[in-house]
Amino acid sequence: MRIQLRIEGGFFPLPGWSTPRVLDSATLSTQDASEMQQLVQEANFFELPSVLNQPAPGSADYRTYYITIEDGGRCHAVQTNDPVPDSHVWALITFVMQHIAAGQKT
Repeated sequence: MRIQLRIEGGFFPLPGWSTPRVLDSATLSTQDASEMQQLVQEANFFELPSVLNQPAPGSADYRTYYITIEDGGRCHAVQTNDPVPDSHVWALITFVMQHIAAGQKT
């Protein structure tokens, strides 16, 4: 399974995240790869609409998250904005961000 994440906007933009970053389950420990699979399932990711929410008109400084997941023959992309309305999707985003950031420190 491969998860691509790109983040745009925000009051304090996250350096480097406007370029898509990829987390591949093949590079993770067995436990982390299993957790990633579980988070995708709990979010019902492949059943989500392509756009979860839009910021309210006139709102500013919200981040937009673009998530694409490839798993076997399936591929699905979802866009969501702060505040992320689904806690399972937010948990998935957080997991990916933490593991990509940890991988950059090594």
